[in-house]
Amino acid sequence: MTAPRLLTVSFTTLINIHMSQTSALLPLLFPHISSFLSRIPPNVLKLVVSFSHLTTTLLTYILAPFITFASILFVIVVGTPLSLLKWLLEALFPLYVFCGVACITGGLLGFCGRFLCSIIIKSLSAERWQNDKKYYQETPKTDPDERKAKRRKVDGDPRPEVKFELDGDS
Repeated sequence: MTAPRLLTVSFTTLINIHMSQTSALLPLLFPHISSFLSRIPPNVLKLVVSFSHLTTTLLTYILAPFITFASILFVIVVGTPLSLLKWLLEALFPLYVFCGVACITGGLLGFCGRFLCSIIIKSLSAERWQNDKKYYQETPKTDPDERKAKRRKVDGDPRPEVKFELDGDS
């Protein structure tokens, strides 16, 4: 009995197709894999392939309770909170948009109000500064004798003299 052509040809064909689509690691490992598979007798390879269905079925029956428990646990721990969070975010999205628009509008109104107030204050203070300058502006004295008299009066003020006495000197 000859080995089925499907096993030998399809395996090589699959490896060649897989090599063309993968990263650079597989072409480096391909000679080692092919030399390992060439050392396995064809009868053992057929036996492994024929028992692969049986082993997967057997493992599926053995691991079924663990797989079911893991899927239920995943739904409880990850799926339900994720769907709850998704529902909550979808429900609160309009409120989020409203608060965002309100904050942006408030910031723009505050900025514009500050800008207008600073313009108004600057214009009023400029007018007042000009009025104050005219009001407080001193006219220069034309009489030099009057200025000299004021200086003499300030310079001529004698300061009172203070005498310090010691208790033993009196």
